[in-house]
Amino acid sequence: THRLQPCQPWRFAGEAPVQATVHGRCSDFNIMTRRDSWRAEVSILQQAPQQSRHGVAYVLAGAWQYASGEVLHQTQGIWWLDEPLTLTPQSCDALLLWCRLSRVL
Repeated sequence: THRLQPCQPWRFAGEAPVQATVHGRCSDFNIMTRRDSWRAEVSILQQAPQQSRHGVAYVLAGAWQYASGEVLHQTQGIWWLDEPLTLTPQSCDALLLWCRLSRVL
């Protein structure tokens, strides 16, 4: 049994049987990878993350800007593959779900 906490990643095997009870409003964000090909590391950040060559990011609060100058706002996201990406917080309330993907060798 595991009680989920807001903005706290929880890792589990995708083939595991899961049953949930939800009380009130709920948002869920899943990252699923093939274990033999990719590894995913999920973090919730308030500061600029280290650059990542592959990944997924989703803005939980505030605004974040990437090198091209484009700004992402709450409920917006981006994914990238085979190119480095860095995001920088643009507001004091900035909160980011950051998923660094790496290939399994």
